[in-house]
Amino acid sequence: MATMNHLAIEILMSRVCSGKGIAGQRLRSIKPVIASKLGFVPFPGTLNLQMDKIVSFPSSAVCFDLDKFIAGDKPFRFYSADIYGNKVLIARSFSCLDVSDDLLEIISPVNLRCHLGLSDGDTIELALHLSSVADQRITEEKK
Repeated sequence: MATMNHLAIEILMSRVCSGKGIAGQRLRSIKPVIASKLGFVPFPGTLNLQMDKIVSFPSSAVCFDLDKFIAGDKPFRFYSADIYGNKVLIARSFSCLDVSDDLLEIISPVNLRCHLGLSDGDTIELALHLSSVADQRITEEKK
């Protein structure tokens, strides 16, 4: 994963919930893409987090774009985050999976349910990485 100087985080409270298994099926088929583009081999499933409200990611959120990643011609965006010190990615644009805007799909190199002893209904903190002013300037200069 690209190294960035994260100086700030935004804490999002969420509740662990069950998914339909669709994202996990799709992840298994694209492991090499995630490994080469995002820096780790994903566990073959996602952790589903139900938010209290629709999440709007700030422009300072650290993210990585992959064009035409899973959903045909739909772009995909991964946001960098941590769950209790475990580096994770929040996957967005699961529109092909009929996922609501208040549900987050979390990709991780480990099974977070087992690793952290999580069950449906558990409330957890998701720390969204925000880039520093220097990182934002570098990103804007590349455009």
